[in-house]
Amino acid sequence: MRWISVRPIRALGALALGLLVAPAPSKAETIAAYGDSLTAMGDWFPWMPAEWTMLDYGENGDECYADVVPRLLADLATPAHPVVGADAVVIFCGTNDVRKTSYSAVQTLGEIADGADATLALGIPVVIVAPPPVFVDGPEPFTVYNARLAELRDAIESLALTLGPAVAWANTYDVFWDALDSGLTLEDLYAPDLLHPLGLGRQLLAETIEPELVRVPEPSPPMLLIAGLTGLALAWRQGPLA
Repeated sequence: MRWISVRPIRALGALALGLLVAPAPSKAETIAAYGDSLTAMGDWFPWMPAEWTMLDYGENGDECYADVVPRLLADLATPAHPVVGADAVVIFCGTNDVRKTSYSAVQTLGEIADGADATLALGIPVVIVAPPPVFVDGPEPFTVYNARLAELRDAIESLALTLGPAVAWANTYDVFWDALDSGLTLEDLYAPDLLHPLGLGRQLLAETIEPELVRVPEPSPPMLLIAGLTGLALAWRQGPLA
């Protein structure tokens, strides 16, 4: 007797959701952004559409697992919190995770998935951002961090596809590499710490994230409930883990 994997349950829910989500994309107007210092202070917000309201819930030094997603989950559980009325949520973290010697890819992605699931359950679409590369050494060379960020990018893409059409992902990792390959320099894109985007880098963040916010449609809360109940029923039929 075994439980079926959570991924098939999630995929089934995404399929059911996709059948009832309106096919035409909606334009988000109030965006709640959760992340680390790449979100804190709203450095890339000025390049977003002027008619949008950007809510900044980024904190310097935060990690997905320990800080960003737990804060998102707590806010979603507070009915009066502004995120509950947002048109979309941006989850933008991972840079601080990959720079820790104790980094766990499974832990980081699992936490992002939990945050996306909780947001969708309230009928709020999600955009998950794959962070840009970094070029500063730490306990390990920056090449190690960028290899981890590349793996996180691939994992985020797969997660977004699994969660269904109400979740999009913004691939700032490849966008920054493409910009460097085109002839732009690190000084054009980054602050002197070679970690935080500056100038054109901030603009690139906004230009990569905005189209996904425009594209992603609003999920249907009733169908999310039906999908969740369907997943629970399938798990129950399979029985407990051996």
